[in-house]
Amino acid sequence: MSDDSVPAADTVPLLINVKQVGKILGVSPRSVWRLLSEGRIVPPVRLNGAVRWRREELERWIADGCPIPERPRISR
Repeated sequence: MSDDSVPAADTVPLLINVKQVGKILGVSPRSVWRLLSEGRIVPPVRLNGAVRWRREELERWIADGCPIPERPRISR
């Protein structure tokens, strides 16, 4: 076996788009956007206009039973 082979785990993207999130959750991308607007899904990160979710954070959220994420409190 060659040392150039890449394990399958290394090919899994760390950041995923709305279509991939929908596929993981078994819902449409529109439903993902709705969950996000209602504050019922972990928030994404934004990179130069691109919206992506951290795969690990999303998987942990699912494993925890999909709790409603706490919104950060703004200090006054």
